[in-house]
Amino acid sequence: MNCEIIAVGSELLTPYRQDTNSLFLTDRLLQLGVNVTFKTIVGDRLANLANAIRNLVGANAHGVLNITNSGSCSRFEFAREILRKAGRKTRVLPITSAEAGSPARRPAYSVLSSATLASHGISLRSWGDALDAYLEDLRQKGKLR
Repeated sequence: MNCEIIAVGSELLTPYRQDTNSLFLTDRLLQLGVNVTFKTIVGDRLANLANAIRNLVGANAHGVLNITNSGSCSRFEFAREILRKAGRKTRVLPITSAEAGSPARRPAYSVLSSATLASHGISLRSWGDALDAYLEDLRQKGKLR
């Protein structure tokens, strides 16, 4: 049996904290005979994530649960908005996955949906508001000017 681990938390994307959770999980799964074929690290704000998980546990939710901010955007829109909100004048041009030459086949439209959260009466702030908070946090730490 194979599996994929999706580790969530923007603290995993900085050099200040080690990803011990997915390492522990990989070790345990291997002991059980499950091969970990891929790991993905997805950034998010810890307080938002903890609150959503707490609410899902309280709602007795089960199955595959996506925890994501509300709204949607393409990778291009996300990159453009990051640079704009960070005060950068970098020009970003949209291209398709095929034009990028990615070896991975990608669906024409794939948005991580927060429908599972909504079905349990849980909502997170918009991805734009979350981005604002993240960039402000970087500014306060002197990591973004």
